[in-house]
Amino acid sequence: MIFLGAHYSIGQENQENIVGLEYQSGIKLDSIIYPGGKRIFKQFCTTEIDSVIRSGNISFKESSVGAISNCIFQYQIRNDTLASIMISTDNKINTRAALKQGELQFGEPEIIHGMENEVTYTWEFIGIAGKITYARLFTMKNGKKGVMSVLVIR
Repeated sequence: MIFLGAHYSIGQENQENIVGLEYQSGIKLDSIIYPGGKRIFKQFCTTEIDSVIRSGNISFKESSVGAISNCIFQYQIRNDTLASIMISTDNKINTRAALKQGELQFGEPEIIHGMENEVTYTWEFIGIAGKITYARLFTMKNGKKGVMSVLVIR
């Protein structure tokens, strides 16, 4: 797989440098990846490893994840561990697909109605290695936009 158009940025989080990479080409995943497991990101330049990201935010535009046909998918890696993932959608079809994918993988969500046109769906479940994992899909503008985050809470 070749990724083009990487964008580098440095940020601060808990007093450590976090590398940010944004790829214009997406990835295709069959399902939402569960955080909590060991993961590093290797960036290749032709056939040589150009860099190894052990702590960073890696985003892929125009990705597909299970039922979600178009989204921005982001890995958040901290100290060789997948700390969390984020999925952002920008239309009703893909936001509904994110809810469907969440239900397929995590079960029935708890539904929280917020301010006008805002609904949050939450799940708590056992993830990798028996770790309690939390997922949240926040929808706004009548489902035109959505952000799903999945992270280990204990």
